Amino acid sequence: MPEHVNHVELRNSLKDKLRRYDILAFDLFKKTGNNWAIVTVAEPDNGKKFLSQYGARGLQPLLLGFIALHCKVSNKKPDPLKVVTLLQKEEGIRSRRVQQPTTGASQPIFPFQMLMTGVWSYDRQGRLIFDQKYRDLRVGSITFGRHALVIYLETATAHGFDWHGRIDVPYAILEHTISFVEDAHRGSITLTLKSPPKIYQIVGTDDLHLYTGKQATASAYALPMLASLNLGGASNSRRIAKLERLCSLQTHYDKCPALCMVYKLVLPRASINQVWVFLKDFSVPEVHCRKNALSTFTSAIETELNSLETALSRSGLHFAEKFQVLALVFEGTLTPRVMRELIGSIEASSRTHGSKFTALAVRNLGRQIPTPGPYVDSADFQITSLRKALVDNVRNAQKAELTYTTIHGKRKQQEHLALTYKATVTPTGKSQCLTHYCDYAC
Repeated sequence: MPEHVNHVELRNSLKDKLRRYDILAFDLFKKTGNNWAIVTVAEPDNGKKFLSQYGARGLQPLLLGFIALHCKVSNKKPDPLKVVTLLQKEEGIRSRRVQQPTTGASQPIFPFQMLMTGVWSYDRQGRLIFDQKYRDLRVGSITFGRHALVIYLETATAHGFDWHGRIDVPYAILEHTISFVEDAHRGSITLTLKSPPKIYQIVGTDDLHLYTGKQATASAYALPMLASLNLGGASNSRRIAKLERLCSLQTHYDKCPALCMVYKLVLPRASINQVWVFLKDFSVPEVHCRKNALSTFTSAIETELNSLETALSRSGLHFAEKFQVLALVFEGTLTPRVMRELIGSIEASSRTHGSKFTALAVRNLGRQIPTPGPYVDSADFQITSLRKALVDNVRNAQKAELTYTTIHGKRKQQEHLALTYKATVTPTGKSQCLTHYCDYAC
């Protein structure tokens, strides 16, 4: 093998291939500069099966990138202590697999009946309400992986969807989860996110059985084997992408992924408890779960955002204040409808206290406003509470400026310096940024 290859590269290359022969744990010795490596496995029979496929007389060569590796049985006996350690590791891995709850398939996959996205709101009694902004009528399944859950959406030509969809939700962006009772036969689970998930269109259909848990068709096994053959045509160095990144699930609802941080899945009542096993670590207090779901529909999120943008364009706010207003909206802190009601107070503060202190006050709201939930007081989201918080933030900003001036004294403005704003532009927010700030493009 190449001398420059290190043990990490080789381990990553061998891991999946060894797993096909029930080799769940192995030891690898490879030093950079050596053209050989030693792989130790727990069960000799599994190693022989691997060599029958990739050995000197095997059916196919073992490739590391585009380089063929030569495999054979080592002439040295393995370290007994190392073999015992590998056996214990494999036994631990198998025991964890048995304890993991599944649906009978190789992975925990659960079907759902409908997907909705929206925002949280409160009614007059202070109860939490799911304000639906988008409904996807396709059925699908939810798969729980090690680091993320995957939402799969089947194609539905009758509803205008001629493609398969996939949504990746890392567990790291889950704010909280809640389970609800929809009716006698259905329940629902809501996922409140900290940031937008990744949305894909599944281009290849050979791997759809991995999302549904169904048995793969014969073509799903045959096509990859044919694709791996080099028949003298174009080179295989250019891999065909199986996923295509999307900005939205539907063209007319292109703002939903950026502004709607609540995903609601409607499932059969029988599978709610099984799904909840994987999500209970992110749950709100159990006393708030398994209650009747309260839902509403006020208006489309695109309409609310357009109304906010119109109000901002007609207001006398400066760029710094508009920037902080839109930041709170696109970060999911406040909905466009609530922010629209707050524009008048922000504009009045700007005229009285100036743009600098008002922009700081709006920015600090992002650290003060909690994520909506059944345990959060609805009064925190009322306009009167938000206006009071805005006034308090302005006073605190003025006190901080006065303290700084007292300690350090006034400094003359440096004419050669400019204030810049840094932002991370994702595919979800790309179109909005290009639309709003096209005049400042380089």
